[in-house]
Amino acid sequence: MKSRAFRALHGPTMNSNPNPKRQGVDGSPAERPSGGAKKRPKLVIQIPCFNEAGTIARTIAELPSDLSAFSKVEVLVIDDGSTDGTADVATRHGAHKIVSIPQNRGLAKAFAAGIDSALASGADLIVQTDADGQYMGADISVLVAPILAGQADMVIGDRRVDSLGWWPRHKRWLSRVGSWVVRRASGTDVRDAASGFRAYSRDAALRVRVQSRFSYTLESLIHAGWAGIRVASVPVRARATQRPSRLYRTLPGYVLRSGATIARAYLRYHAPGVFLALGGGLGLIGAGLVLVHPAAALAASLAALGAVAGAAIADVAATSLRMTDDARSLEKGRRFAGGRPSRAAGVEPSAVAPFRAVR
Repeated sequence: MKSRAFRALHGPTMNSNPNPKRQGVDGSPAERPSGGAKKRPKLVIQIPCFNEAGTIARTIAELPSDLSAFSKVEVLVIDDGSTDGTADVATRHGAHKIVSIPQNRGLAKAFAAGIDSALASGADLIVQTDADGQYMGADISVLVAPILAGQADMVIGDRRVDSLGWWPRHKRWLSRVGSWVVRRASGTDVRDAASGFRAYSRDAALRVRVQSRFSYTLESLIHAGWAGIRVASVPVRARATQRPSRLYRTLPGYVLRSGATIARAYLRYHAPGVFLALGGGLGLIGAGLVLVHPAAALAASLAALGAVAGAAIADVAATSLRMTDDARSLEKGRRFAGGRPSRAAGVEPSAVAPFRAVR
């Protein structure tokens, strides 16, 4: 049977195992807690930073140092090429570990580096928060509740942007539109897609994928929907920050880059459907023109056939992408479990054996 901590983190429907031996959160045999005590998971709170020496101390100070649901709470700071001594300030004010990136590589890369470091340290659950103090550390208990209850693998803190009176009206409107687009693209019900206050179970952290260098927030949601990761939202508090965003310089630039990120991520995971829809549209156009403009109808029909062929090719590529995604998750599970096989990604080893041979 699975350990109670595993069931609390991942729920009764995640990765059932016929092996009657007790299992740990990484799929390996777990030790029975002494005296029948309930085994509690470990929480890592990660904070990506770029020149945050002025705010990181307050941010760390507001984080909970002890939560009854967890055996240990650790603070991980990812210093993304800061030049203002952010790492030193974070160390002096209670950060347990610093991941230093020599040159600034952007929020998405810092997020991914933090996830890997947290997994390597044995995290069962990971919370991501910002260094600027926008989110309140006291809300972490609310954020992790759906994961501990087995209702979700990934939880997004919903700032309820309509209530953020300090945001300009046009920014709130753009946030609502952007979140609606991401809901459609990801198949999730996230109301605040750009929120950086998030929680991940170990399963979800092993599977999360970010290709963009811009931001992880939007792309990771589209990937989560495609990969079948259970996503939930919970309302959290937010407050005005004292400095401008480090993610973008102008709002139009942010909108353009976010739109490009959404489009690329959607095409990466849903190309077959896009090509089929294109082929169907062109086929209808060709049928409508067959009597009035035969040459145009022929051209549209040929284009439709090309789109259908593209859909077939994209479907093969999508199958390969899914197998590669599963293989990477399995490999990460092994790597961060000290070489022991992990089924936290929900993948049977036999399903990806050919890829191991290629590597």
